[in-house]
Amino acid sequence: WQEYSSKNSFVMSNLESEELKTLFDLLISTRDSLGTLWILGNGGNASLASHAVADFSKTARGLGAKPLKTLSLSEMVALQSAFSNDESFEYGFARTLEMYLAPHDAILVVSVSGQSPNLLRALDVAISKESKVAAIVGIAGEPLRERCDAFVAIDSNDYQIVENVQLAIMHWITKNL
Repeated sequence: WQEYSSKNSFVMSNLESEELKTLFDLLISTRDSLGTLWILGNGGNASLASHAVADFSKTARGLGAKPLKTLSLSEMVALQSAFSNDESFEYGFARTLEMYLAPHDAILVVSVSGQSPNLLRALDVAISKESKVAAIVGIAGEPLRERCDAFVAIDSNDYQIVENVQLAIMHWITKNL
């Protein structure tokens, strides 16, 4: 346990504070412009996206903040499975964003690798619609940096550590909204 918790603590303590500030400012700007934050993730990060919806929309409000309207694409099971079945998994998130992404909206990609084709296609759509794009990814996702308005790199490829730190970041954001 000591080794595992130490690794998590080390990675968290070495996050770039400027990256976190840029992400936080993007989320505040989205909230204040009445935009929607669309969170995208696969697997454990789909779960994290759902958790963030509750925290950013409800929990932050309970702490006295204005809520940040947040939606998770992975919670749209019928729509995502229809696109995945009828077209391809790669375009499921992208097709949904083509329909619903509005001015002042932003997307937040949460991923360990940052290389999932469905996330990359969604990112393409957001960029083409001139929406703000943010990502919180493990170190393997570094190639996404140049495509994002806000980018937080977690210096690990261990999916457990990356997901733990992503959740800690989401909780920090909730407390500070």
